[in-house]
Amino acid sequence: MIFSHRAFRSGWSFTFIIFGIYLGLLGYLVFRSGYIPKLMGALLIIAGSG
Repeated sequence: MIFSHRAFRSGWSFTFIIFGIYLGLLGYLVFRSGYIPKLMGALLIIAGSG
């Protein structure tokens, strides 16, 4: 039981790291885009680094 809980937490942490990288890259693309305001891109980059 304890092992499965640790494995779940480890996988969950890895998923959050991947999601943070995704948000950072998406924020960069939004920031460089001319269609969406640059503030949205900056907020996505901040969210990804959090």
